[in-house]
Amino acid sequence: MLQAGRTAFMQGKLEEALQAFTMALEEEEAKEVVHGNLALCCIKLGRYHQSLEHAIRSTELNPRWAKGWARKASAHLSLGDLVEAEAAIARATLLQPDDKDFAKLRSEIEGASRREATTPQVKARASCSTMVVIAEQELDKHVPLQTLFHHATHDPPGSSNLLILLHGLGDSHEPFLSFGKKLELPKTSVMALRACDSLPLAMGFSWFPVFEADGNMIVPSRTEERRTRGLKSTLDKLEVFLRRVWQQEKFKPKSTFIFGFSQGAIVAVNAGLRMNLGGVVGVSGSLIQEQHDRGWVEEETMEWKEYNKGHDMVRQQEEVRDLMSFFARHLVLPMDPQDLRSSNLASREDVKESLEVKDPAIIQAILMRNSIS
Repeated sequence: MLQAGRTAFMQGKLEEALQAFTMALEEEEAKEVVHGNLALCCIKLGRYHQSLEHAIRSTELNPRWAKGWARKASAHLSLGDLVEAEAAIARATLLQPDDKDFAKLRSEIEGASRREATTPQVKARASCSTMVVIAEQELDKHVPLQTLFHHATHDPPGSSNLLILLHGLGDSHEPFLSFGKKLELPKTSVMALRACDSLPLAMGFSWFPVFEADGNMIVPSRTEERRTRGLKSTLDKLEVFLRRVWQQEKFKPKSTFIFGFSQGAIVAVNAGLRMNLGGVVGVSGSLIQEQHDRGWVEEETMEWKEYNKGHDMVRQQEEVRDLMSFFARHLVLPMDPQDLRSSNLASREDVKESLEVKDPAIIQAILMRNSIS
């Protein structure tokens, strides 16, 4: 039925193609492709909301299939949601950079953004479980990055690499900027981001929802979607943020690295699975339980290492040595790995102090690169 649907589509028989693709869902193993075809049919028929539903399902089934993200971008564009369209086409382009159809669609989205930027209209858009007001003018490449994520930057002259730092639940970005500076990675700028969801009672910030209205933790289950939706919203926004950075042409995706701790590690690992970055380091976190239950991760794509320690940041000399070795292998510059190990960071008290970051004991962590002793 899949081939029958393709033939009908090529002949302009859209309703017939739609019916054939719907029947193919019962037969085909590559259901992400079928949902992608259904999304395209619905676009052509003007059924934009149905198209978006199929596109979302396609990306959920296979986050690495670029055309699913392109279908999603087309649906969002048709519905006038340009921020979501921009994030989706950015994902498609990162997965398949040389696709001419993606480039054409991206130009259409950017053109729509420029047209709307001529009006003083301001729209409220949801992201990270909060409402963030984003002016249409901010869709331009000169959008202030602080509008997307509050952040602090250390930018030494001549930097060719970018290290993004993501804090844990209940913390903020300032301690992580200090940690990034003291790593002293060569030719590397550091940017510490703050999560956009403010926790109650001035408890800090969160990258995605973790609490029920009564203050108890959200219990993961196969039907629970609040955490996955919040995480997806943060990841979409992070992609837009990074693309803004890359538009400045100082850094490129392959020279961009993300370091995350605890809940920030969950965001970092997911970002690494979504985007072709230089590398990702996750400490005391990897995926949320809902993702493990649904089989979302290809564990062989990650380098795992466990340490005899609890839920904590990088402290031991072995950890620091392994971290420096990782960057020595992956930073974009000619260098000797020994240069990164020569600073003896593990023995420096100022570095140990910079690693004192808050992370409430209530965190439900999935540990990566360390294990509870």
